[in-house]
Amino acid sequence: MGLGPAQILDRISKIVSGNGIKRCIDGISIQSLTEADGDNLDNASTPALAALETSTLGVNVASSATLIGCLNFKLPRDYDESLDQLRINLLAVSESTTDVPKLTATAYRKRTGAALSSALTIVDSAVIPISTAYAAWRVVGIDSNSLKGGDVIHVTLSTKAHTTDAAYILGVEVEYRGDLVYFLLEDR
Repeated sequence: MGLGPAQILDRISKIVSGNGIKRCIDGISIQSLTEADGDNLDNASTPALAALETSTLGVNVASSATLIGCLNFKLPRDYDESLDQLRINLLAVSESTTDVPKLTATAYRKRTGAALSSALTIVDSAVIPISTAYAAWRVVGIDSNSLKGGDVIHVTLSTKAHTTDAAYILGVEVEYRGDLVYFLLEDR
């Protein structure tokens, strides 16, 4: 049984192509971060996952530490390889105004039928705000690394230029550019 002209047009209208549709990978949160050995962050780990700023859950990176946490995720199949844009957004703030800490990262790619990649190129100029009252989203870019949908990415997030005040990470999301948007999720 074939599709009639009206059914074909109806199905085509549910697909929108574009210059990369901004998407976020579902299921990634502050609780997705792990210690370097893979253990989940908790209130006894380094860094600690704790109540910050009046019971707001976040990662407390002490002034003597640099590790924010590690993150492993698979790039969705709709990752737009022609644009190759992958970014990790962190909602961050410094404990006080003494330091001007920056975010940085080290990332690796694992692909079917290939060895683990060498370190990927990272854009790490994101400065954490130094006002304790106002957190802001900061970006660590992993763009232009010939990534493909289905690649598994391992990222170690850390701080630098940070010796006096703790850094607080209050949220995390992984943003990418998708090649298509499907309105009917069951068709994907």
